[in-house]
Amino acid sequence: MNCLEYTTVNNNTSVFIPVVNISHLIEHNDPNEQEGGTCWIQFLSGKSVHVTTSYEEVSSDMDNFYKSHF
Repeated sequence: MNCLEYTTVNNNTSVFIPVVNISHLIEHNDPNEQEGGTCWIQFLSGKSVHVTTSYEEVSSDMDNFYKSHF
């Protein structure tokens, strides 16, 4: 799998993200948001997307991708 699918926080829309375009992740914990926290995905382009998936889950998805491809 070269892409990961998540749901955005702002408009609850599915996004399909090519893993190789991801620069880094930022954990976002807000007590007013869903349990488990959310995550900002930063891209090499400088853009970002806020997803409903936890930092731990997104980082695990990326780790699995890199272990299987490199």
